[in-house]
Amino acid sequence: MEKSNSYKGNYDILIDDSGWGSPLGGVVMGVYKFDTKQFSWRIIEENHFQVPKYEKKSYLSQIALKVLEMINELNVDKNAKILVCRGYCNNHIPQLLKYNGYMYVERGVVGEPLQTTLEEKFKEYLADLGFNGYKDPKVTNKKEISRSFYATVKWAMENDKLNLCKTGWSYFTENKHLRLEVNVKKENTETTKKRKRNRIKVPIVIPSLNFK
Repeated sequence: MEKSNSYKGNYDILIDDSGWGSPLGGVVMGVYKFDTKQFSWRIIEENHFQVPKYEKKSYLSQIALKVLEMINELNVDKNAKILVCRGYCNNHIPQLLKYNGYMYVERGVVGEPLQTTLEEKFKEYLADLGFNGYKDPKVTNKKEISRSFYATVKWAMENDKLNLCKTGWSYFTENKHLRLEVNVKKENTETTKKRKRNRIKVPIVIPSLNFK
């Protein structure tokens, strides 16, 4: 998502993202339809931003597919003029929409009424994960955004929530301490699953008594 004070342009549909810069959680995608004033949203889960999926950039196709799903849900006309946020995570959206018959697709800065609604949805999403410290980046200065970023990572570490973070980021993979934390959590999870999978029920054998 890029900062924009208000919507400008003759478009029928707005498409934007929220949470791309947050270390916690995945990304929330939203679509707004002007004529009916309808809003639809989807969550792109955090596992798409973790190894190995992050390395394969699976989030790009996943985001595009979720957007197409919302476009169909809102019964968007093939001749609708669509504006897609120019953020990197949205790069596969225009191609997929055009492949499905939506020819009037442009990239640009998306504003209201979608932006604020989408930020609120992402805030609610993080609250469901247990985190209540999210701040809307479009109304926050760079220093506050930086402080908020580190405060979020600190919260995740202190509350054993690193498994809900975008740990495929170089911030996590290149930080020795964080990488160790992430690997330990991963190993513990895999060990627990392995133990459950390999658990064998051993029958209790009561030896017979010999009265001879």
